[in-house]
Amino acid sequence: MHLLQANNLEGYANGDTPCSSKTTGSGDASQPNPAYKFWCRQDNHVSLALLGSYSPDAQIVVSSTTSSTGAWQKLQKAYANRSHARIMSLKERLSSITKGTSSVHDYLRNIRSIADELALIGHPVDDIDLVIAALNGLGPTFREFSASICTLDSPLQFDELFDKLVDFEIFLNREELIHSSVPTTANLANKSSMPSNQGRFPRGPPTMPRKATFDSAENIMVCQFCDKRGHNAK
Repeated sequence: MHLLQANNLEGYANGDTPCSSKTTGSGDASQPNPAYKFWCRQDNHVSLALLGSYSPDAQIVVSSTTSSTGAWQKLQKAYANRSHARIMSLKERLSSITKGTSSVHDYLRNIRSIADELALIGHPVDDIDLVIAALNGLGPTFREFSASICTLDSPLQFDELFDKLVDFEIFLNREELIHSSVPTTANLANKSSMPSNQGRFPRGPPTMPRKATFDSAENIMVCQFCDKRGHNAK
């Protein structure tokens, strides 16, 4: 449709440029109307241009029409309900989209893709609404960033948000890398400062001498060395 508008031909499709009469004059004075031939030629060009942009299913819908206006009306009737459902689906996706584990770049690119598709079917999304949708889906990791954006004096454009959010993600990744390397460094330092015990103690726990026992029947001491009764090892 944009191509037709650029060439001032959209009237052939929407009916604003009606067909001219075949003849001019009346009775014996009637003669072919050049404007009619011109209109037919232009209408055929518009029909071919539209047909080339249709999907295979849409081409079947308009195959029996004889004018670009008839084709356009058939398409509107056939796809009106389907288009309405598509609009609702896209708006639902935009309101519930979350960043999750994806990168900021991929997350914002998905939002822009949804907005572009809505604009193509005649329902463009305001830039401020895009910014709000993007901030709502970031998650708690970006809570500080979202709060700072909401305190700005002037509303932020989506393209500006894109640049600032990518920079903030780089900052978070750098901070996470620094914090994750600190425990490893500390552990290595502790290991290097610990004294070596090699050679100071024999392997395994030291053996302890057995205690003397008593014969429970006669309460007589039993030697822990030779197992004879009446004395101990000492």
